[in-house]
Amino acid sequence: MFWGSSDTEQLTNYYRTVSLEPSSWESTDPRKAFLEGMGKIAIQDQYHTSLIQLVFKRIWEKPDMTEGEVKQWLEVLKYYLKKDITTRDPTAKQIPVSVLYGLHSLQLKYHQNGQLLPHIMATSAVVQGYLDKIKPTVNIKDLENVPWQKEMLFPSQGFSRQLGDMKSYQKLIPNDQDFKNAMDPNVRTSLQGLTALKEKLSSFSAHKRVLVLATFFQVLKANPHNAMAANLLREIHQSSPFQHEKELITFILQHKPNKSQSRIPSTSSSSYQRIT
Repeated sequence: MFWGSSDTEQLTNYYRTVSLEPSSWESTDPRKAFLEGMGKIAIQDQYHTSLIQLVFKRIWEKPDMTEGEVKQWLEVLKYYLKKDITTRDPTAKQIPVSVLYGLHSLQLKYHQNGQLLPHIMATSAVVQGYLDKIKPTVNIKDLENVPWQKEMLFPSQGFSRQLGDMKSYQKLIPNDQDFKNAMDPNVRTSLQGLTALKEKLSSFSAHKRVLVLATFFQVLKANPHNAMAANLLREIHQSSPFQHEKELITFILQHKPNKSQSRIPSTSSSSYQRIT
């Protein structure tokens, strides 16, 4: 286990070539259960990506997760990608995107941890390398009805229908007062909500951060003359550590409709699963 170094190049090479022996693990080891689950034929389209996000949710929410445990999971995720990247069908291209979202969330959580952050960054660099290789084989049209994928792979092209279309977007937003306020037809209330979301952005997961950007997109699409909302978005652009977020923000600011102010549709309760 190559855990002591903080040298970026050495760590990247380590995670690029990491080799594990899951057969030697205890049957109760959650890493073993994860790999077995990922090896199953998908029962539903999002089965494998859901398993990946459960891993990151566990790390994100568990307060007593040790640095060693986090590094073990980084190894497992990279091991799985290395083993799986050439064997699955085209729909599996969603998997490294899901992993990268999770790694971005960990980067935010551990941004002040000088021992762990280099490992997260090195793993992210390896996964990004995978995405750079498969990106030319991806048809952007196939991503329109799959939230999160287009936003990571082709951010300069804007949002998928799931996040860009108002009705679909409303099914994804959490039952959260700040999001409700942001989408309020009253401009003052909307700005209060957008400001609150911006101020809390560093504590959000990578998925939720993209959802915040989609919220700005919806607000500015409905009211392109909302200069204060646009300024808040520019401030996010300046502070964002992620390239896909910067490109999404550039898209939003460059594609505001040239029309007079229009009313933002009110959000209503929904039984659809939402981001939390």
